[in-house]
This record gives sequence, C-alpha cells and structure tokens, in this order.
Amino acid sequence: FPSHDTPGLSLVSIPGDDSYSAEIIPTVFSDELTILYSVPERTDVALALFDITGKAVWFNRTGKDASSPGKNVAKVNIGDQNIVSGVYFMTFTADNFRKTFRLVRL
Repeated sequence: FPSHDTPGLSLVSIPGDDSYSAEIIPTVFSDELTILYSVPERTDVALALFDITGKAVWFNRTGKDASSPGKNVAKVNIGDQNIVSGVYFMTFTADNFRKTFRLVRL
C-alpha cells in the first residue's frame, strides 16, 4: 500500500472507496491516535487539535499526494508535543468535508 510520513503523522492508503468519511480511535488516548478515513480522490487532508478553550495546540496538513482515493489510515503521535491531560477536539478536513471529534488525553 502507498504510504507517506510527515512529522507526527504516518499514512497508509487502501484503494476502493469513493466517498468521504472519518473515524478516530481511540477517543481516550495518551500519545497516539489512529484516524481511519476515506476520500474519493487525491486530496489535501488537514488535522487540527484544539483544547477546550478553542486554542489550536497541534496541526498537520498531509499535502495533496499523501491521501489516495479510497481508505486511508493516519497514525498521529502527539506524545512529544507537550499537550497536557484534558478534553480536546480534533477536526478532520478534506475538501468540503469536515468532521470534529471529542477526545480525552490521559
């Protein structure tokens, strides 16, 4: 499978889906999150993590060539980002598709 790595983010693409979707596991985490998502075409994907006050504490954009059409898996490691325990929101954006997840950092 094609893969792409950027600091704090590792991607793997699996061909075969033609719609937008996103899911994050686990929603309670310590250092690493897995984002399972589908896109119908090559597209730029942005991930942003916000604290409870709405302040952006982590951001990563994959670049258009990183996400292939079909199912993709992104591993996000924020263990070295100095992010304290608490409630956070992660926003996944691809083209006009956006989904926000509530997460808890232990």
